[in-house]
Amino acid sequence: MSNRKIYKILNPIGIKMIISMVMIIIILVESLVRNRELTYYFYFGIVWSIFCTVILLISISRTYTKSKVIEFDTKRILVNGEVIRAEEIEQIMIYKEVVGVKPKGKRIVPLNLCFRFNRNQSGGIVELETWAEENTVKFSRRFFMKWL
Repeated sequence: MSNRKIYKILNPIGIKMIISMVMIIIILVESLVRNRELTYYFYFGIVWSIFCTVILLISISRTYTKSKVIEFDTKRILVNGEVIRAEEIEQIMIYKEVVGVKPKGKRIVPLNLCFRFNRNQSGGIVELETWAEENTVKFSRRFFMKWL
């Protein structure tokens, strides 16, 4: 019989990303308004500001999406319904309050495997650490790269 434990998780808050994108967009738009010569740099600035705006909108929408769930089972975890077996995980990393589950063969933590536990679910990180130890998955507290 499996011993399942379920916790609510949220997307990481991307305040740094949001602030930096807003600053870049302001600088780009100000530069485009001042320099209206139709050169390569002008068009590059337009494309770059559109790209930054898209990233900004994605970051804002991810920050305010509803909570998901993580479910711990004997040899696997379920992140919002997606099954990840212990042998598929290279490493579980925690940086501040953000958790990243890095699959084997990947350089960067995928967007769907990067999350934070709900504030009133304090036992989540302890449970994750216990699960990793029981399933011999490498667990570390360090900075990691993630998409957005």
